[in-house]
Amino acid sequence: MEGTELVVNTSSISGTPFGISTNVELTIYSRYNLKTNSADFKINNIFANAESNWASSYFDGHLILTDTEQKQFVLLQAKGQLIQSRPARAGDMYSRLVGYDNGLAYTLVWANDKVKLIEEDMKTS
Repeated sequence: MEGTELVVNTSSISGTPFGISTNVELTIYSRYNLKTNSADFKINNIFANAESNWASSYFDGHLILTDTEQKQFVLLQAKGQLIQSRPARAGDMYSRLVGYDNGLAYTLVWANDKVKLIEEDMKTS
């Protein structure tokens, strides 16, 4: 919840026998206005490959999104304005945003049975 908005972000679950639904619009992130009961903002995506996956993480007005089909990792402001993008790396699917300040994104990443705090320069592009 942020003020009068419900913030919802999603991630795909890999490992199912059928993968994700392809060629249909999937909601990745949305902001619902609780006064009007409608979505004020959405990020949708259509994936062509059932083996594709996405992960998103939202924290304090910022969203990170990893898309394996596009091989992209993006940092966005709450209403979708791009802050920075870069090619996705292996650990990005398991990262969780825990802060963004002065162009630095802070994520927790699970790797080798440990959690690491990663600081990454993600200044506005």
